[in-house]
Amino acid sequence: MAVHFTLPLLLLVGIGAAHLRPRQNPSHQVILFLLFLGTDEVIFPNMSWWHDYLSMPLAPFAALAGALALKGLMTSTPRRIAAAVLTAGFLVQAGLVLHKRLTFVGTNEISVALAAELSRRTADADRSLVRVNHDVHLRAFYADRTVVSYEETRGTLARMYVNRPENGVNDQELIRRLSRPDHGFRWFVTADADAAAERLAWIRGLRGRSDFEDFVRRYFWLETASKPTELLTFLRLRFPCTAERGFLFFDLSSPK
Repeated sequence: MAVHFTLPLLLLVGIGAAHLRPRQNPSHQVILFLLFLGTDEVIFPNMSWWHDYLSMPLAPFAALAGALALKGLMTSTPRRIAAAVLTAGFLVQAGLVLHKRLTFVGTNEISVALAAELSRRTADADRSLVRVNHDVHLRAFYADRTVVSYEETRGTLARMYVNRPENGVNDQELIRRLSRPDHGFRWFVTADADAAAERLAWIRGLRGRSDFEDFVRRYFWLETASKPTELLTFLRLRFPCTAERGFLFFDLSSPK
C-alpha cells in the first residue's frame, strides 16, 4: 500500500480532488466515478489493511487526481517547484519501499527465509507446525506447503485460508498432543535467535538492544539459549532435531 499511496501522492490527490469540477468537465466526472471503485477500502477496512491488492482499485483515481493537481500547479514558477518536489518525493518514497520489499529487508526477512527452508527441507505432502512470528502470505507464496502456525501470544493454531483458528492452545496443550502418535504433523519448526541473527541482517541489528533475547522472544517467538521454553525442552528430549540456517526442524515422525 505504501507503494501505491505515498505521502507526496496523497498531497497531490488532495489538491487534485479540490479542483474537480464534475458538472463542468466530463473528464472530471470519470475521475470522480473511479473513486467509487475504491469503496471496498471503507466497507472492508481490515481486509484492505492486510491485503494490499484490495487497495489497488483506488490507484486509478489517485493517479488521475494527482495528475490533475500537477497540471494545476503549472501556472507559476513557485507552483512548478512545488510540483517538482512532490513528484521527486513520490519517486523517492516509492523507490525506497520497493527496494525494501524486493530485498526482503526488515521483518519480511525472516518470513522469506522461513519459507525458503520449508520449501527446501520438507516434501509437498508434509504438514508442518510452525512457531515463528512471520508473514503467512509470504510464507504461503514462497514455501507452497501445508503449514499450521502456532500463534503463541494469541494461543491459537491457524492455517491460511481457514477463517476460524483453533483457540485455547498453549505449550502444555501442544506437549500433550505431540506426545500422542496421532498428532498429524511431520515437522515442528521454530527458530534459534542467535543462529537467526547470524543469517538475517535485521535480527542481527537487534543484538545491540540490552533486552535482545526478551525482545525476539516476545515479538518473533524465537528460542533463546539462556531461556529455552518448556515446549523446546520437550521437543529436544523426544524428537531428532536438525538445525537449518537459523531454523530448528524437529522430525515428529521419528520419536527417540
